[in-house]
Amino acid sequence: MMTYIGSMTLCLLFLLIMCGSVCHGGKLLVFPGEGSHWLNMDILIKALHSQGHTITVDVLDEPSYRMNMQKLSRLHRDVPMEPLDTALFWIEFVMRHKGAAHLRTESYRMPWYSYHSVDVVLLLLGVVSVLILLLVAIVRYLCVRKCLKRKIKSE
Repeated sequence: MMTYIGSMTLCLLFLLIMCGSVCHGGKLLVFPGEGSHWLNMDILIKALHSQGHTITVDVLDEPSYRMNMQKLSRLHRDVPMEPLDTALFWIEFVMRHKGAAHLRTESYRMPWYSYHSVDVVLLLLGVVSVLILLLVAIVRYLCVRKCLKRKIKSE
């Protein structure tokens, strides 16, 4: 059971609600997830209420909200081809050009250690190690020098 709703989760919920609202051009009443719409909404409301949030269920009947969502929906759906036609075009394009090597990224030619930035990490670890060793050497030198001064004074 969900007992904590983090700020990241709330941001994701807000983005998903906005995407659904923009895509369908209207209000979104329930955030569906994993097939149990009412259960998820109930858990979300209980978790927010247990944290001290006030929950208001409000139905927006303002025409400006609906008009803005329909405008955003038209902008969102304004594409030259349907998604299936676009996918078919790119599949045929790659087949016509024998893999479309000119569209591949250069990262597949990189060695594994450069691709995963192992060389950069090792360089940074080396620099940090040298700095730590230098600091230790300076502290040891100062301690030995101070101890020698005490020995000379005591004699």
